[in-house]
Amino acid sequence: WSSCSNDCGDGTMARSVQCSSGTDLDCSGSKPATSQSCRVTSGCGWTISAWSDCDATCGAGVQRRSAVCDSGLPEDCTSQPVVVQSCYATSGCSWLQGDWSTCSRSCGLGLRQRSVTCSSGEDSDCVAGE
Repeated sequence: WSSCSNDCGDGTMARSVQCSSGTDLDCSGSKPATSQSCRVTSGCGWTISAWSDCDATCGAGVQRRSAVCDSGLPEDCTSQPVVVQSCYATSGCSWLQGDWSTCSRSCGLGLRQRSVTCSSGEDSDCVAGE
């Protein structure tokens, strides 16, 4: 038999079958099969897509990618790659500004305050001055 025609998934093996006299009519019975199906998985590997963008724009999120075994059957491949991972993005972070307080003095120079926080909860995720 030849080697399997596919190194990942279903394939075919072939062989030559001839009557020893060189003429098929000289041999009795039905002619043996010249091909048979085979299945090999030693050459199977994963086709992996690129990571998606982080599903969050400010703070913790998740990235995903696909991993497909070349045969179409995950069990034919070994060690499935990681397809989900955590990510952290800051591109969509912005400063959140609270209302100004009333003046600390009713007459003369006083002080008004307000809270300013980054939308992620981490001030370092927001760029100073924005």
